[in-house]
Amino acid sequence: MNPSESSSSRAKPDYSKLEYIPAFAPEPVAGPVELAAAPVHPARKIDWNATPLIELVDAAAQQRAERETEERRRAEALGLVRVLGWALAGVIAFVLLIEAVQFFANDRPPADQLQAEADRVGAEVLRLVTVPGQPLALAGARAEFFGTPARGRADYDIVVTIELRAPLYAPADSNGVQPYLQLQRSLRDAHTRMLERGLFLRHAELSHPPVLPPVIALTHRAGDRIVCKVPLEAARGAWSWRLASRLERRRDGGRRFSGEELERQPATRLIFGAPGTREEMRRLMGEARAYILAVNGALAARP
Repeated sequence: MNPSESSSSRAKPDYSKLEYIPAFAPEPVAGPVELAAAPVHPARKIDWNATPLIELVDAAAQQRAERETEERRRAEALGLVRVLGWALAGVIAFVLLIEAVQFFANDRPPADQLQAEADRVGAEVLRLVTVPGQPLALAGARAEFFGTPARGRADYDIVVTIELRAPLYAPADSNGVQPYLQLQRSLRDAHTRMLERGLFLRHAELSHPPVLPPVIALTHRAGDRIVCKVPLEAARGAWSWRLASRLERRRDGGRRFSGEELERQPATRLIFGAPGTREEMRRLMGEARAYILAVNGALAARP
């Protein structure tokens, strides 16, 4: 017997007679039942020109960061300005405090202000007293206080010292040179008479009289000084002193330089008091007397 045939000949179960038993029985519903319709969404179109959401978020964050940075910079700048303002206020307060202390505690102008005014007045005095032929220089200038101190006022004298840088000479007029000067005048008169009478026509030796050069004397030595005083009035204003110099009331002490430096004197001269000057004066005076006697003798012999 074939096994395949034996299996096919077996009786198959009849499933038509099985009864379907549901797991649960639904309750009957009264009336018709309406089913909710599912929402239908239309198809959305893509806008290719719209900015992506991620870019909008990044731009907003960037703007917010920029605003925060700008606000931080403003805060830092404001803080720096505040610090500088406090520092400036501190400096101004310190200066005002110093000025107030000086105003109430110091009854005289500052030394540097007085010295600056003294230097200016000294230069002006030097300009006023300088004359051609006198090499002068400013040796010093200082302010000297005098009088009784008063609140808001002080009186000073600016003492200006002028120094001579080279010796000065002038025509000698002392008693020791009077005979020489008198003979010099007599020689000039004799020469004039000789020219008026024409004596040189018969006496040729009288046409050339001896020369008596001028005699000069030392008037001031290098290093000599004169002292001038200029009144100075100091008055205090709100926070500073005002200085007023009175040059028109300058006092020179009654002494002024006279004469000129040697380079401006005649080239041919005799310096009174120099070594050998007296011997030279005696020799020249003898020649002058001889010439005057010769002119007088020629005038007496003329018919």
